[in-house]
Amino acid sequence: MKFNHSSVLIVIVLVLVLVLAGAATRRSMKHYQDIKLHDSRAGAALSSGETTSKYTDLTGAQLSLDAYLGHTLIVYSWASWCPQCSVDLKALEAYSVAHDDVVILAINRAEPAVTARRYLNATIGTNTKIKLVLDPEDRFFTSLSGYAMPETIFFTPDGSEYSRIRTPLTETYLKETVDKMNNQ
Repeated sequence: MKFNHSSVLIVIVLVLVLVLAGAATRRSMKHYQDIKLHDSRAGAALSSGETTSKYTDLTGAQLSLDAYLGHTLIVYSWASWCPQCSVDLKALEAYSVAHDDVVILAINRAEPAVTARRYLNATIGTNTKIKLVLDPEDRFFTSLSGYAMPETIFFTPDGSEYSRIRTPLTETYLKETVDKMNNQ
C-alpha cells in the first residue's frame, strides 16, 4: 500500500481531532459531575472549597474529601457520644472488608482527635479500610442541616446523592442499598 503526503496529513488531522474531542469530553464530564455533586447539600460539603479545608485524618493531615468522589461512596457521620455509632461502625467495617469497590468515609463530629482515636481503637481499631475523618468544626453535619445521629449518605459514582438515612445500619442493609443503587 502506498501513502502520499495528503493521506498522511489527513490521518494526522483525524488523530488530532480525536485527541481534542476526548479532552473536551473529559472536561465536560467533570463539569457535569460537579454540577450533579452540588445538587445536594452533602455533595456540596464533600466537594472542593471552604467546607473541605478543615477535614483531617487521625494524624492531623489535611484531607480533600472530593478525592473520593467518582466511586460508590458511603458517608457516615458519627461521634463517640452516640450509642448507635459503635454498632454501625462495626457493620461498616465488616462491609468494607468484603466490598473493595465501595469507599466508606466515617466523619467524626467535632471531637478532639484523641477522643476519636480512643473510641475507634475500642470499637473497630484504626487499621481499617474505612477512611476515618475528623471534622473539628462539625462543618459536614452542619452543612446537611443534620438533626439526628447517626446519619448515613449513599452517593452514586456520578456524585448524585442516592439515599440518606438516620437509622441503625446492618451489613445486610448496606449491601442491599448499594446493590439497588448500582443496578438503577
